[in-house]
Amino acid sequence: MKLLTTFLTFLFAGYLSAATFYIDFATGSDSNTSVQAQSQSTPWKHMLGMSGVTGNAALYSVQSGDVFVLKGGSTWIFTSTTDDLLTVPASGITIRGGQQLSTPWGSGLPILNGMGSTNTRSGIYSLNKSSITIDGIKIYGTCYLANGSGNGIAVFSAASSWDVGNCLLDSCGVDALAYSPLSGSGFFFHGNTVQNCGRVHIAIDAGVTFDNVQLYNNTMLGPGTWPAGSNHADGFMIGASSATYPSTFTNILIYNNKFAGDWAQGATALIYLNSTTMGPAGGYHCKIYNNQFCIDSNGVLSPAIVAVYYGWKDVQIYNNTFNAVATGANAIQAAIFCANLNSDAGVVIENNIISGCTNGIIATDLTTSAGLTADYNLYQTTGNNDFIWDKNNRWNTLAALRAQGYEAHGAMTTDPKFVTLPNGTTGYGNWALQSGSPAIGAGVQLNSIFTTDILGTTRGAVWDMGAFQSMNPPTVAPSNVHTAITVH
Repeated sequence: MKLLTTFLTFLFAGYLSAATFYIDFATGSDSNTSVQAQSQSTPWKHMLGMSGVTGNAALYSVQSGDVFVLKGGSTWIFTSTTDDLLTVPASGITIRGGQQLSTPWGSGLPILNGMGSTNTRSGIYSLNKSSITIDGIKIYGTCYLANGSGNGIAVFSAASSWDVGNCLLDSCGVDALAYSPLSGSGFFFHGNTVQNCGRVHIAIDAGVTFDNVQLYNNTMLGPGTWPAGSNHADGFMIGASSATYPSTFTNILIYNNKFAGDWAQGATALIYLNSTTMGPAGGYHCKIYNNQFCIDSNGVLSPAIVAVYYGWKDVQIYNNTFNAVATGANAIQAAIFCANLNSDAGVVIENNIISGCTNGIIATDLTTSAGLTADYNLYQTTGNNDFIWDKNNRWNTLAALRAQGYEAHGAMTTDPKFVTLPNGTTGYGNWALQSGSPAIGAGVQLNSIFTTDILGTTRGAVWDMGAFQSMNPPTVAPSNVHTAITVH
């Protein structure tokens, strides 16, 4: 009896252990057993949670640690035009494209195709699920064309430890990503491309404490063909409605992202830090660095490329390249706009190239003695307009800035000398620095905060302004090691 009990215990434990399952719309069958579905030769057609799943695939009891592999290049077509395409069935799972495996299964991204949506819906929807990885999936066509609504990925309530990477979110509606968690920590959005969508939207409700959000290495190509309806666009729209100041939404890192493409439809900003209820506090401890804010076809942004509103505190903006010069582009009022901030806001703006906007920095509530530090920046405003417009006045000469305590080490120039300015074609502009650029070697060293540029090149001891570290003067050779980040 003891031997039989031991055998059954091991058998039951083995049955409940996590496993890897293969899913292929073209060759799979939902009638295959869960054991068969662990082989690439006998996959399921759908995974549990997909619209239209049947049979054994629908009956499987998901275990924490399970991995669901969607064959690379396969396309899922859904008969329903109203259901979410995939509802995350359990916490602790991974949904991965087969092309991401060490030995790839298929080629290209697996595609969840929602074309023909007749109501607001999501590509991937999650409620009260944590410790989820989404890796290498394309979500397409979940936009409800009648009003522009819809979501690529929508995550709500308990949602700690989410990682969304290497995905393509195209024509998904107003929110390529909508993330609104309960108290917890850990959200990572990286290596993704977003196009023909309204925005990436992170909203923290009142009473929620959430820590450690990182948005990095993404390519944001603008609303493009998205039919906005009554909705509006942004790049990253991030905010809380914290009841306390400073906010209980803490430690946000936004780095190594490229903004390009078609923003002619308009947006508030490419990064919009706000409060979901206009106060008292939106967020606390945010670093924005190594981003390329350079629209290369057309753009309508109002009021600025980066906007910081409503009680954000300790926002540090380092080594970004801002350029508003694009074929057919409308004038952009400012590179950075700050409003409704307290005098202890602690906004620090250093090592940036600010070019092509009507004004450089507008911070109507702040001064050097009350919340704003600006130094080591290069300004190229249009029409000899203001470099900094603060609570006291508008300043458009280096002498005036320094008299106010700004830009003791800053530089003014009419030409930062980018390698290639845009010609109206997405991806044509190159905002690395030519030899002889006044931004080379003109920045302050920030190795205690980050060590590489947007491409992973080590910055070394002599720092350039902007997102790109030149090799003139020479620095340490480029490194393939990912930027080391410590969240405080």
